[in-house]
Amino acid sequence: FPVTIGTYNLVMMNNTFSNNGGIHGCVSVNVSDLDSPSEGSFSSFEGTFIDNTFTNNLEGIRFRTNADTCTLTFQNNNLSNCLNGGISVYAGPEGTRLINNATIVIDSNQINEIGAGDAITVNPSGESLSITLTNNSIQNNYGSGFVSYISSPNPNTTLNISNNVISNNLNSSPNASGGISFDGFLSVNAIIENNTLSGNAQGNSIGQYGGGFPPADTSTVTFINNQLSDGDTFEFAFYGNSPEIGCLKISENTSEADPSYTFVQGGTGSCFIVPCNRLS
Repeated sequence: FPVTIGTYNLVMMNNTFSNNGGIHGCVSVNVSDLDSPSEGSFSSFEGTFIDNTFTNNLEGIRFRTNADTCTLTFQNNNLSNCLNGGISVYAGPEGTRLINNATIVIDSNQINEIGAGDAITVNPSGESLSITLTNNSIQNNYGSGFVSYISSPNPNTTLNISNNVISNNLNSSPNASGGISFDGFLSVNAIIENNTLSGNAQGNSIGQYGGGFPPADTSTVTFINNQLSDGDTFEFAFYGNSPEIGCLKISENTSEADPSYTFVQGGTGSCFIVPCNRLS
């Protein structure tokens, strides 16, 4: 899409994409800035992807461009056997790619058997970011179930990760959790609730990695009413040299494992943990 200014609205519904790949490395749906380094931008971009099927492709949906204001909705899509990733939003940090205000909703999708990349990647940099991840089935992927890494600090981020099944995601990299992984936010308010997590690499739950940004004393992560099966534990991993979560609240989660929670601390960072109810 060689559009460099103005407003753009893209709607894709009830399409089937299969067997896109080969020697040219095609992505099924690719919204990208064609300049290098990135010079174009949208003043606003609204993308809606509903009821599409992506099977046996190099990659599913990739968004990689500038936008002052961006709204992306991914709903009821089926992505399977896509080698390098399912749903990917890479707007920033490379070159000048930036989304100043982003609202991203990922709801009721089936994302399974991603061969090498992560099921869902959301990596925009800017002033404000809202991510809603609800009612998805994210299973049996080679990378992480959900990963968000911001190499340029994002000062105002809201995450709502609720009612998902996230299982058997195998990312064994030392810088990302197999289940849910996010990093690099100056201030984040995250609610992770009512999810089923099992069989994911590095402890199933959440990882806050890397960073080195100023302490996020105002950040809060709430982990509540989640379930683990097969005797797995909840693992919270924190790496880096600054306290990247100001407050971690853990309450009313279910696990049969003993211990039910494990904490991995790397570097010199720290985290304040709020007293919580016992496991149900």
